[in-house]
Amino acid sequence: MKKRSLWVITGLMTLALLGVFVMQLYYIKESYKLKSQLFEQDVNQALSAIVNKVQKRNVAGHINRKDDEFKA
Repeated sequence: MKKRSLWVITGLMTLALLGVFVMQLYYIKESYKLKSQLFEQDVNQALSAIVNKVQKRNVAGHINRKDDEFKA
């Protein structure tokens, strides 16, 4: 083979490897972004559930106090 052919093949292989590397970085970044969104969604759902429970307890306590005032 000629030296020129070897350089061309080496250059093409280098470009192909760089392309694979860039694709992997892209997919890792997208995976991280998706996992972050899912985590944030789970946290928001948990916080919403806690807020609902606290509100229900506050309402129940308020109703009980009003009931006690009414009975007295």
